[in-house]
Amino acid sequence: MPGGAKPESAALKISYSSVGKNSFVFHIGSDGCYAGGYNTAWYPQLDEHRALGTIVLEVPEGYVAKATGHEAPKQASDGLVRYTFNVIAPSVLTFAAAKYQVIKIDGKFPVTIYSLSRRENAQAYADGCRKILEVLQKMYGPYPYSDFAIIETPSPVSIQTGFSGASFEGFMFADTLSMNLPFSYAYYGHEMGHQWWGNCVQRNGKKGEGMLDEALAQYGSLQVVDQIQGPAMAAKYRSTGYPYYSPSQSGRGAIMTSATEYDMPLATMPENSSVTHEVADEKGFLAWDAIAQWMGRDHFHAALREVVTKHAFGYVTFDEFLDTVSAKSPVPLDKILDQWLNRTGLPVLSISGESVGSEYVVKVTQTKPYYFLKIPVEVVTEDGESHREIVSLEGESGTVSLKLNSPVSKVLLDPQFEILHSTPELQDEAEKNKAMTRKLMLRLQGKA
Repeated sequence: MPGGAKPESAALKISYSSVGKNSFVFHIGSDGCYAGGYNTAWYPQLDEHRALGTIVLEVPEGYVAKATGHEAPKQASDGLVRYTFNVIAPSVLTFAAAKYQVIKIDGKFPVTIYSLSRRENAQAYADGCRKILEVLQKMYGPYPYSDFAIIETPSPVSIQTGFSGASFEGFMFADTLSMNLPFSYAYYGHEMGHQWWGNCVQRNGKKGEGMLDEALAQYGSLQVVDQIQGPAMAAKYRSTGYPYYSPSQSGRGAIMTSATEYDMPLATMPENSSVTHEVADEKGFLAWDAIAQWMGRDHFHAALREVVTKHAFGYVTFDEFLDTVSAKSPVPLDKILDQWLNRTGLPVLSISGESVGSEYVVKVTQTKPYYFLKIPVEVVTEDGESHREIVSLEGESGTVSLKLNSPVSKVLLDPQFEILHSTPELQDEAEKNKAMTRKLMLRLQGKA
């Protein structure tokens, strides 16, 4: 303060009423109310969106309120119930209120379900959330909040306000349509991944938009599916999409987008863009996965934990993040980071095989610009044996030779889609479907 003066506190009181308009993750109505501070500035936000303080919500009897922070004992008088939430960690303020049924399920990780109707699947949801938290904590470090809650928001108004799921400090919104489905490890894994990436740690600066929140949350979701539901479901997630989840958020979605003007370098995507959000969730998470495989997944996760520890409840620039990742890598990463983060497009690969003397030679070819890749291939012989090999690519092509006891029946390029890539055939399909891909992107932007 100038002249050594002591800082002064000021109380700011704001009030407003609904005029029947909705906004992004914002709705005031008799069916329920919610306001996501990340999405719509429902309270005065200064240079740093995070805040400390107290949220007080008064609702009619029969309604239940939930907000950011620690809940104090509620008070009731004259037909109103006053809820108080003390925000003691820097947070973006959010609230919800409706005629909720509250189901609290205690355990190692307390999970609370705020439901608009009676739900028989509450225990299954709590069990699923706990499994997800166990996986994510191994990757990212200790869960940064005291408990976790799922708050139901009514459909179709949730869709009208731009979301089916949204994550905030210590809880998430899930619309009724999503909660009517069987528990989804991809959907809840993604939203719970945001507890670390986008909530606890936020990006500083324009560079890396979408990659330090959406793409990392989606990467965590993929690891959750792999470790809980197994490699086959993870392969489906990577290649064509997880069941009852957005099918475009997969390798196929990235391939379709690569043929349009919406393709862009991942490191420099536009701020606050619905297209950026989509590209991060379809291509960005698979780029992180490819980088993690190249340097070793344990090393990548160690870098994630270090970033969370150092920048918890604060900010990190994209370059600081990449410096930490590079420092944890046992191999040089400059070319690997550059090819996945600073280019448009993705690798376009072809495979062939032929007998050469006593050996069978598998050849993988790529088009320019060339990528540094380690691509799995599978050779299946007529006697039913399967042989998995890795082909290393640095230029136009790479080969691997096998000695086999039976003729080859088929040769498969990356059958589990472990590395994000396309093929000439898929590129042709993407070209033919450009109009549909553009339609998806326009819809995401709210355009006709």
